[in-house]
Amino acid sequence: MPNTHSSEPVLWARLSWPELQELASKPPHLALWPLGTTEQHGKHLPVDVDIANCWEIALRVSAQTGVPVLPALPFGDSRFWQGWPGTLSLEPETFVQVLLDVAGGLVQTGFTRLLLLNGHVGNMPALAVAEGRLRARHPSLQVRALSWWDVSPRVVEYMYSDSIEVTLRSFHANDGETSVYLTHSPELVRQSLAVDEPTDYQRPVFSYHSRKLTRSGVIGHPSQASLDKGRKIVQFAVDDLADLLRRGFDERDPDDVWDVRPLEL
Repeated sequence: MPNTHSSEPVLWARLSWPELQELASKPPHLALWPLGTTEQHGKHLPVDVDIANCWEIALRVSAQTGVPVLPALPFGDSRFWQGWPGTLSLEPETFVQVLLDVAGGLVQTGFTRLLLLNGHVGNMPALAVAEGRLRARHPSLQVRALSWWDVSPRVVEYMYSDSIEVTLRSFHANDGETSVYLTHSPELVRQSLAVDEPTDYQRPVFSYHSRKLTRSGVIGHPSQASLDKGRKIVQFAVDDLADLLRRGFDERDPDDVWDVRPLEL
């Protein structure tokens, strides 16, 4: 089992193939893959927010648990923000295929558990597809896609405090994301340019592009962000995600409760 008192993260890219093979052969046979995107985050934040915040949390979780971290994927499904300068997007089919291809190498290395740690709201529909396809393609692989801000109720409370209710993309460059970014790259935050949007918003019946929603690229109240708040969010997210992973260290594949024929690919 990984050293649960490690002080340094375990980085997949810094290990040799014999080291990775040996790591995969020992419990908990688990790897962590940070996923995000590269897209605009208002005038006050860089375009790497989603992957940078996710990466920082993944590193700290690895240091606590010894679970190896795959190289971060800085591209995802950012169609909601396409057209804004700086946004780089994959089609969802491409994104899913990348996940399937890379996970195949992880399985061939010997790992049997994978947590897809998401840092971008827009990735979740494609991740749900990838999760199901990975289960079908690799029946012995235990897999889960999870956005880091959904790891526990106390993290949800902070991250969704200024979100738009009943929407998929309910926050963006908001109080929570800005506060977390302040914990690792404060010199890149231009707090004086933060704009709180939208105002007097009512959820429409249908779904529309982001240009119908915000002038600045913000959804939320980044003017309320603070370093102290960011530290609390990161600590809660890291501790709760580390606890979740530890619970999965010994989790076995549950028995079938219904005799259904497995999907054959």
